Amino acid sequence: NNSWRNRDNRSRKKKMLKLEFCLQETRSQTRKLTRGEQKGERRHIEIKEIRDLV
Repeated sequence: NNSWRNRDNRSRKKKMLKLEFCLQETRSQTRKLTRGEQKGERRHIEIKEIRDLV
């Protein structure tokens, strides 16, 4: 029973790490966009990619 609990915790931690990574990526992408490094069509594509991540 205890081993099942440990396995659950491990998979939860992995999921959390993935989510945190996605959030960090999204934040860095958002920062790039707000600084205006991409213009016009490129910006539109990146926003769509961020939405797909979330």
